[in-house]
Amino acid sequence: MTEDKYIKIQINKYHKLLEDIKAESITLPDEFMSELLIIKLPQSWTDYKQQLKHKHKQISLSDLITYIIIEDTDKNECVVVMAKC
Repeated sequence: MTEDKYIKIQINKYHKLLEDIKAESITLPDEFMSELLIIKLPQSWTDYKQQLKHKHKQISLSDLITYIIIEDTDKNECVVVMAKC
């Protein structure tokens, strides 16, 4: 993942890749797919990645994606609020 593209778009591509893998009858453990997504988050997400690494065994992939999208929305709202000041 990169900083210059929206996280939601990159997650959608990741999800599409996983669907393509499933279509080929390849099964990957949920924990592996979650860990890979966490690792691939951009550098600016380092603190959040650390938080997720401690939780990821308890979080399903779909929940992880939801949490990342919520965090991204919160980050974007903070940037807008800071720009207005």
